[in-house]
Amino acid sequence: LGTPFVLAKYNKVDSSLGKMVHVVSTNSFAYNDSIIEGSSVLIIGYPLSIGKEYTGNKPVSRTGIVAQQVNKTTNTFLIDGSVSHGNSGSPIYDILSGYLIDMVRAYENDNIEVLDDNKKRIATLPSNSSLTLCVTAEAILKLLPK
Repeated sequence: LGTPFVLAKYNKVDSSLGKMVHVVSTNSFAYNDSIIEGSSVLIIGYPLSIGKEYTGNKPVSRTGIVAQQVNKTTNTFLIDGSVSHGNSGSPIYDILSGYLIDMVRAYENDNIEVLDDNKKRIATLPSNSSLTLCVTAEAILKLLPK
């Protein structure tokens, strides 16, 4: 169904606020067994606060893939999709079904070493590995009041 379907399904205008909001029903939460390694996902959020000031409070949409099966003990898994500060708590959807599968918990940092001509390290630069730790929607659903 794709990105336009997901955005159209969940973005609604809240007349009391006079702006677009993202509304997700618990009926749209996916269960752990439906999260399949290699599936395409849509990440919607405000990385580095971009989208809040520059575009009139419109979230940024990015894509990725499920990179690891769900750890059923911790209800977490990895996606390969770039996120940054400001994406924590962002919803992540299965692009084909439109179901909410998880939310961003943290991204994994990596480092790039800068070497001089003698191969001596002169600096270490932080780098985003594009691996993102996620909490499953099923785990979130268990925390919601009934």
